[in-house]
Amino acid sequence: AMNHIHAAEKVLEILQSAERTAAHFACEIHWLQERLQIWRSRGWRIGVIGITSSGKSTLLNALLRKQLLPARVGPSSNTLIICTGGPVERAEIHYQDGKVETINSEIEARMRELGDEANNPGNHLQIREIYLSAPETMFRRNDVHLVDTPGLDAHGLVEHEKLTLDLFLPTVDLVLFVSDTKANGEGKSKEYLERVSAAGKPCVFVQNKLDAIRPKLGHDGVVIEDTDRIAQKHRIRVRALVDGVFGANRAPVLQVSAKLARNGEPGSSGLRELVEALTSRIETLRPRLETGRLHQVSREIQRMTA
Repeated sequence: AMNHIHAAEKVLEILQSAERTAAHFACEIHWLQERLQIWRSRGWRIGVIGITSSGKSTLLNALLRKQLLPARVGPSSNTLIICTGGPVERAEIHYQDGKVETINSEIEARMRELGDEANNPGNHLQIREIYLSAPETMFRRNDVHLVDTPGLDAHGLVEHEKLTLDLFLPTVDLVLFVSDTKANGEGKSKEYLERVSAAGKPCVFVQNKLDAIRPKLGHDGVVIEDTDRIAQKHRIRVRALVDGVFGANRAPVLQVSAKLARNGEPGSSGLRELVEALTSRIETLRPRLETGRLHQVSREIQRMTA
């Protein structure tokens, strides 16, 4: 289970053994040091990736059982936000220069200042990442780290997509891909899912905003199709898309309403089933996830020696 850590430590030792080598491989050394920091935390990183306006922030707040992330704002800045369980409600802001700022109150308001592109354009505040903790998350365990990312397909913000897919995706163990239940943008979703698959990451696909579905009515007001039937059709459509990328039934597809959970209706929100699916995937895939971390080191070594 510790093979990936031992391998990374050994490579670091070799790269740092001589001043000239350390200078030449400075980027690779930084990469390995970051991976070691992640892996030593003994947490499983679930990358929350989603199309802009898919309700990703509302979903994360519902899973945290706290309104810590601002919802219904513009695209986020170039920062990663790591959400996990902890003894107290707190935010830690890690800056590029090594400075760490701790926030214990009015966290949502501060996140709006730091994580809204309008207030922090191009991440001019130079934030490396933000850690959010809440004491009563839906996971009931502190080794699950939900990592929020800049939304995909945001108009005029191609660098956000690059950050999420090129820099962030390789660092996670599992991907939670969030889409709007009624969204029909299969082309873009397929493109993003293929990137996830090519990176070798297991995936759970969730259709959010289930509460937004309305029954289809005839001219006389009679229900032609009820909401359950319409939701089923949306799920079948996405099931075919996901199976086409990952293989038949290799990636779960769930439908949820983060809004219902936020409004105190967790039983009908589908979030309990989502938490169970994510927890089950982690436990089932544990050996594969460990191997995946070792492969990260192997691929970096091959790249360095190519």
